[in-house]
Amino acid sequence: MRSGLVIGLGSAVRRSSWCELPSPKLRNRFGDRSAPVADDSGSILPLVVVSFLAFMLVTTLMGEVAGRLAAVTQAQTAADAAALAGAMDGDETAAEVAASNGASLVSAEWVHRPSTGGDTSKVFVVGVEVDGVIRNAAAERVWTGVGPEPSPPSGL
Repeated sequence: MRSGLVIGLGSAVRRSSWCELPSPKLRNRFGDRSAPVADDSGSILPLVVVSFLAFMLVTTLMGEVAGRLAAVTQAQTAADAAALAGAMDGDETAAEVAASNGASLVSAEWVHRPSTGGDTSKVFVVGVEVDGVIRNAAAERVWTGVGPEPSPPSGL
């Protein structure tokens, strides 16, 4: 190791090595040599912890929202499929189709809707539930007046 006296700018500083950094206790910000310089190591830790907790909170909330949106989409798909199946074959088929789509049939009923022009319209309305999300759908069965009027399949 090389040690020596370094003279510059009117002051002398003794260094034990050319590679060694000066001691942090040389001067504080007020110029006092006796008081130690404030050590700010570890000051980033609270910021990192708060940032990590905020990130975890946002990630959890995004997962909850994504799960809810998936349940809404699945419930609407099951309701649409059950309504179409029920309009063709009745409420038993509607319940089977809802179950095959991961939903449970909450309600199913036939509604008679008069229409203009002498047509008779029968609407099959269903409600299904997926993970607490309830969605409704309807499918219409139309008779144009040609041939005998079709009777709706058995109701609930």
